[in-house]
Amino acid sequence: MSYRVDMQSPAQRDFDGLPVDMQKQVAKHLRALAEDPRPPGAIRVQDAPKGSYRIRVGEYRVGYRVDDGTRVVSIWGIGPRGTFYKMAGRRRR
Repeated sequence: MSYRVDMQSPAQRDFDGLPVDMQKQVAKHLRALAEDPRPPGAIRVQDAPKGSYRIRVGEYRVGYRVDDGTRVVSIWGIGPRGTFYKMAGRRRR
C-alpha cells in the first residue's frame, strides 16, 4: 500500500531553487518514497523534526518524516550536504 507524499512549503521553495536536472532526480526519488518510505540508504536525522529521515540524491539530501498512521510522507527540506544539517536544526518542530 502506498503513502501520500506531502511537500511542505519550505521544502517546495528548496525544490524550486534546484537546477532542473536535479529537480527531475529528486522528483523520481520522491515518487519512490510513496512506495517505500524507508528505502535502503535512508538514515535517521538526529537534529531535525522528530522521526525524521534523509535520503541522498547525488550531492543533495532530502529530509522527511513518515506518519504510518495516516500513511503520509512529509518532505520538510531539500538541500546540499553542506547546509542540509544546519537547515534540519532550524526546521525542528
